[in-house]
Order: sequence, then structure tokens, then C-alpha cells
Amino acid sequence: MPYLENWGSGARRIMDACKAQGVETPTWCSDGGFVTITFKRPDLNPTQ
Repeated sequence: MPYLENWGSGARRIMDACKAQGVETPTWCSDGGFVTITFKRPDLNPTQ
């Protein structure tokens, strides 16, 4: 049963990885059996 121990841990790993990189955590939306994950990237050309 080692597969079930890790089942569902992907969401937590994604959140932890975003926090570790200092980027905003993604938003999650579930609709009709599908899940959409939206990642926001940092501003590449910040105004000074």
C-alpha cells in the first residue's frame, strides 16, 4: 500500500514548493470533475 500513502500529497507539495520559491500560491477551482490550477508569475519588469 505505499502508493496510497502519497496519494493526494501533490497539492501540498505544490503549495510548499511555491512558498519555498517565494511566489504566490496557486488558486484551485474544481468544476464537473476537473481541477484547474492557476499559477501567477511574479512581475518580470517591475516599475521603478
